[in-house]
Amino acid sequence: MTDATFAVTQSKVEQFTRQYLESLGCSIDDRGQEWAVAVPEDANTTIEPGEFTLVRSADEEELDEDERFLHPESTFFQELVEEAADRAPIGSMTLTADDVDIRIPEWITESDAEVGDTSFTPYYDRTALTVLFRVSIETVSEYQTQLLRAISLDIRSKEPVPEITNEYLERTDMGGGDLHERTDELSEERLHDLLTTASEEVQEQVQPDIDEIHDDASRAADVELEDYRRLQEQRISELEEEIARLGDRITELRDTLQQTDAEADRMDVLRRRKQCKEEHDELQAKVQNLRRQREAGFPEKQQEIRNRHALDVTIEPMSLALLDYEKGELEITIRQGRSERTFLVAYGSGVGVTEAVECEICGHELSSENSALLENGDIFGEGCCGMHG
Repeated sequence: MTDATFAVTQSKVEQFTRQYLESLGCSIDDRGQEWAVAVPEDANTTIEPGEFTLVRSADEEELDEDERFLHPESTFFQELVEEAADRAPIGSMTLTADDVDIRIPEWITESDAEVGDTSFTPYYDRTALTVLFRVSIETVSEYQTQLLRAISLDIRSKEPVPEITNEYLERTDMGGGDLHERTDELSEERLHDLLTTASEEVQEQVQPDIDEIHDDASRAADVELEDYRRLQEQRISELEEEIARLGDRITELRDTLQQTDAEADRMDVLRRRKQCKEEHDELQAKVQNLRRQREAGFPEKQQEIRNRHALDVTIEPMSLALLDYEKGELEITIRQGRSERTFLVAYGSGVGVTEAVECEICGHELSSENSALLENGDIFGEGCCGMHG
């Protein structure tokens, strides 16, 4: 199954960053893995004027004061996208047959058939909402990950249209460039409904990332809890040794008291014995409390550690765009050997073929793994019925 969302790649990050910085009047000196960037004084941006270096790497080595990382999860890139999105939070784009190339389905392109004439006839317009989401995954203690995911939903059916997302990422700079401002068509209630569905789709797609970070955080919590247990075991042993020492001291003082006749000396021994007993009882209470906690698994400390390593996942939209596209029928002719066939399939501009085409012998769906064979005008699957004939 095709993923409904698209991750923002390093190449797209660099393309957007270059376009956006240059639109601000910044100059960029490309030095391979580093870009030397100069920001003019009058640039309309929150970036401080002056010079700094962008490091095109995700390796979290230490940076100098004038260096910034440039990758999909870097703070600099996230802030740059947010600044761009704030300037045009809702835009629109129209994808017509004249704007985009005809998408030949993979069950043809992966076959030995040749494509002849193609003709798209649009019947009606549809609209998709494309949303760029920022996904923040962090714990209170140490882990923090930020991801960017883009998704498109047909505003009527709420079904994902991943091909539209791809067109959006290819044609815009993610912050609204190349889009026209638009505020019509979607009510606040409908927009909220679409954003909820889109957010749920994004969460499902990034769940493996969330699970991986959760596992790392759980392991870190387990290590911390085990360290705490060892410390408490050591503390119990130390207290038991001190209690034994005080017990021996109390016995010594009792023997001394029996051998002492002078009233003043007896009072001094009694006083010291009382102090030792009080300290002994106090330590005994402490060790008993620690033993009870140990038997229960140190519940309070365990909860404290688990809370500190708990995940906080935030999925928030950064930019929105409405993309209009045409739906209709694609007439396509394919040839293989002496056979030729012309047929019609449901099609959308920027989307491609929107209906399944089946093997005319067994009914299995044609796909990149079950590409088309053409024989005597019949279309059948190479994978399912390749030995036909």
